[in-house]
Order: sequence, then C-alpha cells, then structure tokens
Amino acid sequence: MTNSADIDAYLSGLDITITPERRAELYDRFGEEDLLDIEELAAAWAENFTHITEEHALRRIADVDELVTAHNVRTGNNVG
Repeated sequence: MTNSADIDAYLSGLDITITPERRAELYDRFGEEDLLDIEELAAAWAENFTHITEEHALRRIADVDELVTAHNVRTGNNVG
C-alpha cells in the first residue's frame, strides 16, 4: 500500500505539488464515491497532476481522432 508520503515524494519528483487543503478537497470530491464521473475525474487529474490544461489534452485527443479517421486506422479491442 502506498502512503501519503510516497505519493508526495513521487509528485515532488515531477515538480508537482499539492497542498493539504487541495488534497482534502479532492478526497471530499472523489474519496468515498462508488461511481465516478469520468469527465469530472479527468478534469481534476489534468488540473492537479499534469502540467497541461484539460483543454490542451482534449485538443490533442481530437487531433489523434482526426488522424486515425483520416488514415482509416482501425482501433479497439477486436482489431487484429
């Protein structure tokens, strides 16, 4: 089991810091949930644990989707 100090050390190595208040806020939002809103979780992840904005990530995803479509690349679990 990873403890809070391990997580802080890992994030610090990535030059990402999170305040105890923000950590508590995220726990209040997601910590006890059985069903998570994946879009809300992804937005919180991008905001707190990456160096990019959610908008930037969504633009890059759209770029990849466009490239896949333009080149008729088949993707998914049953490709092969």
